[in-house]
Amino acid sequence: MQFKSSLPSQAKPQWQPSGYQQPRQKSKKSWVALVAIMIVVMLSLVACEGPREQKLQSPTSTSQTINATRSAAMPTMRATEVRVKTVNAGPAILGADSSAFIAAYGQPSSNSRPAHGIIIFALYNNPQMKDLLVTTLGTKVFSILLHAPADQSWDQAQAVNACLSFTPPDKAYKQSLTLYSPQGKPMAIQRVYGSASLADVFPASKFTDENGTQTTAGTFGVVLNYALDTTTHFSSCAVQVGLQGTNLGA
Repeated sequence: MQFKSSLPSQAKPQWQPSGYQQPRQKSKKSWVALVAIMIVVMLSLVACEGPREQKLQSPTSTSQTINATRSAAMPTMRATEVRVKTVNAGPAILGADSSAFIAAYGQPSSNSRPAHGIIIFALYNNPQMKDLLVTTLGTKVFSILLHAPADQSWDQAQAVNACLSFTPPDKAYKQSLTLYSPQGKPMAIQRVYGSASLADVFPASKFTDENGTQTTAGTFGVVLNYALDTTTHFSSCAVQVGLQGTNLGA
């Protein structure tokens, strides 16, 4: 069996498997056309790759924009929340919301009765003591009773200063009254004040004078209670809407 060969006559024939046919030589025109087609395909792929890359980058760009916006907004939100809490709590004074006292003095003692308008705080590390007793009308503080530390008493200046910290800042002093027991014994000194801001918190009927008669709205009393067997030192002080009667217990 003879094999055809495209090799020059002087070259040695190479072994080829049975049935093998030597491929035809492609013309130069065919190669040129093939190269042209490959170039067109490559250009098409490059052109398609550009938009795809943009599409892939688009969500990342959007996500970065959202995250940047969120990060910029968060400090403002936190600052706003802090300001709102501070405004809502306010100072722990007569006429304030009871939440202001909880914010200032912590959780009330277990012997408190909030449903009955009685909130008690232990200020001197003894949870059984009623160091600070707050009564409310609705949610607003109607009276405040502050005791001196155990086995101690205040002089008059200390007692006044202790209770003035619970009074409205626009208070105006008017006069002082002595309060007596039914037996005629001096029991306390009542300092009379007026406050325009307090007049807007409670009904006008809640502002009474020492005789129990309705008086000028905004009137309140600071009562300094004498310590046992003395009229120079005080065991507690109280701030209340309206005034206490001059004859205690009558």
